[in-house]
Parts: sequence; structure tokens; C-alpha cells
Amino acid sequence: MLQSVSYELSVLAKAVQHKNLSAAAVHVGLSQPQLSRLIAKIEAELNVMLLDRSARRKSGWTPLAHDLALTFTKGMSKLQSEILSMAEQREVTELHIGTLEGLSHIPLSS
Repeated sequence: MLQSVSYELSVLAKAVQHKNLSAAAVHVGLSQPQLSRLIAKIEAELNVMLLDRSARRKSGWTPLAHDLALTFTKGMSKLQSEILSMAEQREVTELHIGTLEGLSHIPLSS
């Protein structure tokens, strides 16, 4: 379910930093109608309201939109941190080379 809107959630996380849809659209590099459709897709997928469209020219983000964006951002930061940690654990720190005299230890520094 969330895989189908992961890109959209990343855009939402950037968009909610701006007060209105027009400014947000410029910031994320989409037209206002494209951003509106993208938000509508998240709303439909998750069955939530992220953009209050009741005032025609003054649509604004709901508190849930801000909460969802923050949760997504925190989750992505945690995922990135865990991936970096796994990569560091796999980093070669010592190399053993066989020679005629036996093994030689060569420490590697980064």
C-alpha cells in the first residue's frame, strides 16, 4: 500500500513546508494541478484529508498533512541511518595477504 505512494509522500514532505499549494508547487518543481493530483492520490490511497480545499483560493494543509510529512521524513532518516550503519559494518578494515613467509596483516585506514 505505502509503496504505491512513497514518491508522493516524499513530495508531500517538501510541500508542507510552504503555506499554500502554489508556493509548494514551485518549490517541488511541479505545476499546481500536478501537485494537487499527487496529493489527491495520497488522500485516496490512505483515505485521509491532507489539503483543506473548502476555501477555493486559500487551500491549506491539514494538521494530518504536517504529521504525515514529519513521520515520513523521520522514517526516511532512520532508514538512511540504518543503511549507512550496515554499509560501515561491511567496510573492509583489515586485509590478510598470503606470502611465502606466511600471512601479513595490513591495516586499512579510511
